[in-house]
Amino acid sequence: MLRKIDIIPLQVLIEATIAEVTLNDTLNYGTQFFLGSKVAGMLSFNGATTSPTVTTIAGIPQGFAPNFPGFVLANGIREVINLLSGVTQVKVLSAPQLMVLDNEPARLQVGSLVPVLTQSQQSTISANAPIVNSVDYRDTGVIMLVTPRVNSGGLVTLDISQEVSDVASLTTGAINSPTFTQRLLRTRVAVQDGQTVGMAGLIRDNDTQGNSGIPVLKDVPVLGGLFSSQTNSRQRTELLVLIRPRVVRDQRDARALTEDLRNQLINAGLVRQELQRKPLHGSPNPNRL
Repeated sequence: MLRKIDIIPLQVLIEATIAEVTLNDTLNYGTQFFLGSKVAGMLSFNGATTSPTVTTIAGIPQGFAPNFPGFVLANGIREVINLLSGVTQVKVLSAPQLMVLDNEPARLQVGSLVPVLTQSQQSTISANAPIVNSVDYRDTGVIMLVTPRVNSGGLVTLDISQEVSDVASLTTGAINSPTFTQRLLRTRVAVQDGQTVGMAGLIRDNDTQGNSGIPVLKDVPVLGGLFSSQTNSRQRTELLVLIRPRVVRDQRDARALTEDLRNQLINAGLVRQELQRKPLHGSPNPNRL
């Protein structure tokens, strides 16, 4: 009984990438439609091309099912980012790698704590009583919460909560409290060990208008257009979340993941050799005059 109980718990290495994709004419309908058209065109990923392939996993049919909140890719995150960066601008907001025990939550947060006014009160009995404010702090930035669950067949169930938020303005009407822009995604998906699940579709439109020119003259009716310039711009961005779980069952899997990371950071291993080749500076005996 002790031999059966005293076993190494399963661990999961979660590789995640949260990116902001600028939509253009090629990505007019979003990244999910773009990747789906690549699959429909039979451009599967191999040694010569860079297009991802959607596979059948856990009863999910090939392509995009209406009851599935994303898409499953047979290739890694790098192939998807390289494919999208070839047609548009891709801004990676965060790319963490977290090691977490099975059935334990992993949380990543990169951002700021913003004070929010929740309550303001003043005594009506005493004259010139001070105003007492209650302030709460809200987490903003890139916040990811993932809880993996691994079964005996290597299927990983992920409870994902992804939020990207920021402060939009300092005041809201007469209330001295900030306004937040938030893109939130919460879902539960099941993928095989080593495969990538992607979630997209959170699109945001940014419209900006500007008027510049010679003061006073630009505000003259009819003739003001001769002394001013009007600029209007619109930018559509989509939040893309790519997550790849890799199950670590024993020390061999841990060593294999370490070797993969070492191969990706091949130049980092040469730093120690370069330091050893450099000559020593200063006197070996600092007490000697």
